[in-house]
Amino acid sequence: ARRARAMSPAGAEEAKSGAEALLSRLRELRARGRLCDVLLTAGGDGQAGRQVAHQAVLAAVSKVFRGYLIEAGAAEAGADEAAKLGLSPPPKPQELRIEGLADPGRAFDAAVRFVYGPLPGEPPAALADFPKLAAAWGLPASGVLAEDVLAGLRELRARGTLCDIVLAVGGRRFVAHQAVLAAASEPLRRYIMDKLRELVEEASASSRLFSAGEQPPSVVDSRAVVLSLEGVAQGDALRIVLDFIYGKLRPGAVPLLASAAVLQDVRQLAVS
Repeated sequence: ARRARAMSPAGAEEAKSGAEALLSRLRELRARGRLCDVLLTAGGDGQAGRQVAHQAVLAAVSKVFRGYLIEAGAAEAGADEAAKLGLSPPPKPQELRIEGLADPGRAFDAAVRFVYGPLPGEPPAALADFPKLAAAWGLPASGVLAEDVLAGLRELRARGTLCDIVLAVGGRRFVAHQAVLAAASEPLRRYIMDKLRELVEEASASSRLFSAGEQPPSVVDSRAVVLSLEGVAQGDALRIVLDFIYGKLRPGAVPLLASAAVLQDVRQLAVS
């Protein structure tokens, strides 16, 4: 069995920094509506609060969201197509309506942003309805830590849960989450966004969750994607890179027994 070097205190700090950087980029994607596949609304008419998010991030942080989104995804059509790609049913665009808030507004906005990490400024608990939302969603009162988000995403990927991209290399296939890969790599983000636009155009706009007038231009319908990596022959190289992206390996660490060919492909993936 291949083993990685034990993580030193300095390595742990590097891992924490890497997790925070990834979460920061996930926040940027959400702020721009990039690869968001769930719309959360609050208020009787749905207009008082409207927030987009990534199902994988919600499920990584909250078991409440995880259970609902997995159940909703299992009920959607397309399971047979997903199975052919090597995926469990990938997440379909969802709309979640939040009821029972006295004043949908700042607290709802803060609660959704709270899922993506600590909030600057005013303590969110001081906002009306925030404690109710945090308790209902199962969010930690002490705040959401980047390492915890990454740990939740690792667990989802290990189980193939809410994965929506298959990467093929060296005759092997690996599943992952589009939003995580897009946050980790600008070239991957561009590829995924372009590929999804092509798929949406090939199908029809009628299958979108958000109508053309409602959705931001950068919000793309959620669809499974297959990416075949050219110029890379070693499946173990991709496994190492994915372990690094998802925080299983600290920056700079590689399995002790990795072959020269694997290391070469790791370097190729790192610069591509």
